[in-house]
Amino acid sequence: MVFAFGKDLQIVPLLEDFLLMARDQNEDHERNKDIKGQFLHKDGWGAAYLKDDRWVLRKSIEPCYEDEDFLKLKSVKAPAIMIHARHASKGSVRIENTHPFEAKINSTDYIFCHNGSIEEVDWKKFKLLSFKPKGDGDTEQLFYHILNGEISKKGIKKSLSVFKNYKALNFILARKNKVFAATWFKEKSDYYQMKTLETSETTIISSEILKSFGRESDWIKLEDKRIIEKNF
Repeated sequence: MVFAFGKDLQIVPLLEDFLLMARDQNEDHERNKDIKGQFLHKDGWGAAYLKDDRWVLRKSIEPCYEDEDFLKLKSVKAPAIMIHARHASKGSVRIENTHPFEAKINSTDYIFCHNGSIEEVDWKKFKLLSFKPKGDGDTEQLFYHILNGEISKKGIKKSLSVFKNYKALNFILARKNKVFAATWFKEKSDYYQMKTLETSETTIISSEILKSFGRESDWIKLEDKRIIEKNF
């Protein structure tokens, strides 16, 4: 998953690097240590980008690397974009489970994507505001749970602290002028460690280093239980 914003945002190389990630042809990690290219994110893709201060969402259940509609994003001109390719772990492969998710609170639109899975949660115990999940996965309900709390670094940390059995709660949450991102996983993991890059023109938050943007040494790896906040 990737979130990028900045002046004259370079969408085309961003998408090309993202396709490498989805095909498992980018970074080495514990999920592909035997055969690179075996851990495909093939179970749908989604993108949300800002246009006239509103989020425009595009989603598909097709693999992004086989979907001509994904390539249409190359013509997008936007100051901020969120992109996600799904490797299904919880919930069926259907459009209702495809990230990013969108919700509105007090006239503010939020978008959300997640990497990881949550085990054995009785979601009926959680207050999800007035939202009724449309899918059967864990990400949508995690999103509503976070929105039910205070949308701040402190509030999000409190929201995440209630979960005890999970692989990772990594996420990116954005509204039109602010983004939060969390690296939150159970064990030392190259795969789950989020990264950021900041230049004078662009800020990128990504689950993998994007080779078209800066040197590897320019990227910062976020430690476990780290929540960042950026304005744009």
